[in-house]
Amino acid sequence: MAWIQASYFSDALEMCVNCNVLLPVSDYNRKDLPRRKTLWLLHGAFGNCDDWMRRTSIERYAQKLNLAVVMPSAQLSSYMDMQHGGRFYTYISQELPGKMRAMFPLSEKREDNYIAGLSMGGFGAMMLGMANPETYSAVGCLSSGIDYVGGILPDRTVLGRVAYMQGYRDVRGNALLIARGEAPKVRVFMAVGQQDELLPAARVGQDFFRAFPTSAFDFTWQEGPGGHTWEFWDEYIQHFLLWLNLPEVPGLH
Repeated sequence: MAWIQASYFSDALEMCVNCNVLLPVSDYNRKDLPRRKTLWLLHGAFGNCDDWMRRTSIERYAQKLNLAVVMPSAQLSSYMDMQHGGRFYTYISQELPGKMRAMFPLSEKREDNYIAGLSMGGFGAMMLGMANPETYSAVGCLSSGIDYVGGILPDRTVLGRVAYMQGYRDVRGNALLIARGEAPKVRVFMAVGQQDELLPAARVGQDFFRAFPTSAFDFTWQEGPGGHTWEFWDEYIQHFLLWLNLPEVPGLH
């Protein structure tokens, strides 16, 4: 497994950015090197692209599955195009995949692409997944709800005067399009700790998805002991990867 720390200029953000990439290289001597299944993994508030590498064993978990992992930074944007700040939704949803696939052998097939995150990144993963069902086939939302909560930055910084429940921000409306068969199906996984302060918000999301037929999202809910902590996220990112049902690489433990 290669750990690549990439730094490059973002046209969407008009600044240099950093991104961590985990890339399987076990079969590097093949002439027909396959384009990798990819997990786009988002950090929470007050974090950055290093968090998952520093706080969890995501490298070991991904290696067992021959899974590439891309971990970008998005500041305190809630993964939106900010009214007074960077265009982080545009960067994450459009520019980042193009740049990463130009640099590394990552699959473009939607069935090979998954997005997940924790807290602010859990909301970001849900928002991006519901708005871009042609890009991601599965969403993992850890310790978050499906509605924008705000409070990290003044709402006017992120949202300005825009009606956030429109377009890509409208998680519920975009999910309804998927449930009606008007957009490709996206599988949804949600998990939260029983001592997490965001448990009530997460349960609102649980109620929303459980109101649909089971087949609409293959929705899975997991709730267990733990708070808003890295111990919980390190455990439940493993649950998410297991839920994806990807084949393990023989001989790796």
